Formats: sequence, C-alpha cells, structure tokens
Amino acid sequence: MIPMPNSVISRAQQSTTRRRAVARMAGLVSALALTATLTALPASAAGPRTLASGLVTPLSVDAEGKAPIHLTQNFAGTVSAVDGRGRISTVRQVDPGAGESVHGVSITRDGVIYVVQDADGPNGRGPTSTVVRTTRSGTRTVSADLWSHETKRNPDGRQKYGLEGLGRSCTRQVQAFQDAHPDGPPLLPYRGIVESNAYQTSVDGNTVWVADAAANTVLAVDTRRGSIRTVAVLPPVRTRLDRTLFTAINESLGGGLPECIIGRTFRSEAVPTDVRPGPDGYLYVSTLGGGLGEVNPQSVVYRVNPRSGSTRPVATGLFGTTGLDVDRHGNIYVAELFGGKVSVIRRGSSRTRTVSTAVQPADVVVDGKRLLVTTDALGEGKLVSLPLGR
Repeated sequence: MIPMPNSVISRAQQSTTRRRAVARMAGLVSALALTATLTALPASAAGPRTLASGLVTPLSVDAEGKAPIHLTQNFAGTVSAVDGRGRISTVRQVDPGAGESVHGVSITRDGVIYVVQDADGPNGRGPTSTVVRTTRSGTRTVSADLWSHETKRNPDGRQKYGLEGLGRSCTRQVQAFQDAHPDGPPLLPYRGIVESNAYQTSVDGNTVWVADAAANTVLAVDTRRGSIRTVAVLPPVRTRLDRTLFTAINESLGGGLPECIIGRTFRSEAVPTDVRPGPDGYLYVSTLGGGLGEVNPQSVVYRVNPRSGSTRPVATGLFGTTGLDVDRHGNIYVAELFGGKVSVIRRGSSRTRTVSTAVQPADVVVDGKRLLVTTDALGEGKLVSLPLGR
C-alpha cells in the first residue's frame, strides 16, 4: 500500500515492523480535527453522551450485556475497562517503549481476548503477535502467534500490488524516484510481503476471527488447539490516478513524482480493519483500501464466506473505515475515520447512510439500543454512546 504518515493504521503497523515507509497528505488530521464532535442526525430525539474521555488512541471497543465496556488504548499499550459510572480501570498494560502494543479487544464469556504485538520479540528474536485471553480473575493464556503464521504462509504473497501498465520510460522515471526516496512507499509492482498487524478481533465461541491489516487477510484462531487458519485474502483495490489524486500524493511525498503515472491504475492493498460475524453466518469485513484510502474514499465492506473464503463487496466508496459491527437484524454500522462520520448499511442494501458526524471515529459496537463509538482517535480520545433509532 502507500502508507501515509501519522495515520492510525500506519503507526499501529509500525509497532510491529519498520520495513514500510510512511508518507501522508499534510493537514488531513488537522482538517478532521476541525469537524464538530459527535453530532447525531435524526435517528433519535436523545443526543449522544460521553461515557469516558482522556483516552489515548482508542482504536477498538467491545461491549456485551452487563459486563464493563472494554477498549484498547493502542499507543499507550493499555487494555481498559469502563464501568457504568465512566470509571476506567486497567486490564492489561504493556510497554510501548519496548515496542509492545495492544490491539483488537473482544469480550468473551469469562473475560477478554486481545492481541499483543512485540516489534522485537523475546530476546530480540523477531516480531511476535500473540492472541491473549485474560479471565476476570486475571489469569492469562496465549493461544497463537500470528506473526509465525504470516512468516510461514504469507497468504497474500501471490497478490500483485502497485502501478499497472507503465511503459519502459515511465518505469525508469518511477524507479529513479524510488531510488532517490529509499524511505518512500513502493510504487512499482510488487507482491505481498511478510508482515502482520492484527488490527481487530471478534470472538465466536472458541474461534477468534482476526482482521490482519498488514497481511491483508482474515484469520481464524482456534483457542482450544492454538491453530491458525487463513479464512480469506482480501482482493486489491484498483484506483485510477487522476490529476487531483496525483497532486495529493505528490504533495504528500514532497514533490518530484513523475507525471507519467497520471491516468494509470494503482493496485492498493486491501488492509482489512475489522471483522464481525453476521446473523446470516457470514463474516463482514471493513477495509481501508491501502494508504490511498486515507486520502481517497475507496474503502470497501465485504461479505466473506468463513468456509470457502469467497468475498463479495457489500458497499464501496467509504472513506477510511477502521471499525464495524453488525446488529441482530443484519444492519452494518461503520466508523469512517477519515470521512469523519459513522454510517449504516441496511440489510440487503449497498448504500450507506450517515448516522452521525464525528471527529475521527475509530470503532463502533452495537450495545442493545445504543451505539458505542470511540472518537477523537488522534487527539484526546472519547467513548461516546449514541441512541439508535429503530
């Protein structure tokens, strides 16, 4: 993908690998910060309510029944619980200074499951990404290492990404640009590399579904056996680089990008950001659409067959989807981080409707008659409750 600097996805990914360069269109985050805080559209007469504030990059949230709400403060390395009075307690703390981070919390019958990533691994032996269960009594067990699976399998290793259809002259120009910017993003054609960033999880019995943003895969972890299965490899997103998009990318990279790529197609990595089982037995997966998905609305929500791995787009043209949930009726709620809103895709429809505007909404979860949203993901994070109209 073309990763962009300071983005939530890219920075979370950097905690497990530093092999991808970052570049991002200046001012995007600050522009989003000017957006009004969560504003409910006429779904209900009651307004949104802040349940907790002062959070550090709250990128995932889950709620189940009367249990406390759980969320991750990714860059702080904290799994937190929020009780009914808005009091925040620590479930797990890791050391970000040592390259550790937490991702994708999900509530289970007896506690929570989340992923701990370590950029260096034990004794510097290489990165790890482990699925961890913490019970209510504080007992911790490790189910599987997702980095190990990625290293052995590299499921998207046959996928082709990058610019398509360049002639020899343009290829030489782009190669010269890349040589002059060794820390820049890959532009010429390449295949999926070995890399893992387990961004979100979802629990279904003894199975933990994982959306691995860097591996471009949906994985299934059997917590009883510790086995990992690749459920699906998400397809690349093809985007035509018109002059407007070229200008945005060129400015983000500091200029000098060859104009010969205008009108060409770029195959972006899918970058799955969340996975949830629906009431119909299928999995629903949100994707970012690569680094271009941070400056261009090209995110896709897919329906995935958990047995065959086949994928089908449900909705396209979303802007930076980083979280989703599915209610018992099959309606899909989506956090569009870079679009500054929360949207709903009604069951049987491919159209999106705005439920609320928000500053940097990172994740959503349906909790009875309310929608929980983590907002202000790059600032002073908040957990907000939004009443759902039926």
